[in-house]
Amino acid sequence: MKERDDWTTKEVKNLIKEQFNIEYSLKQVIIILRSLGLKFTKPYPKDYRRPADAEKQLKKLKI
Repeated sequence: MKERDDWTTKEVKNLIKEQFNIEYSLKQVIIILRSLGLKFTKPYPKDYRRPADAEKQLKKLKI
């Protein structure tokens, strides 16, 4: 399993099914995630052209 920062509810549901062989509805997955203190947000779009060290490059440019 890869470490990630952003998961969809559907992906979490599928992960639970794969790892534990238990199938929950999407609504139940949301209830479980909220009980664990997780929050739901709309993900930021990620620019595929952005270099991995963009912040470092930006700091070099600032005078």
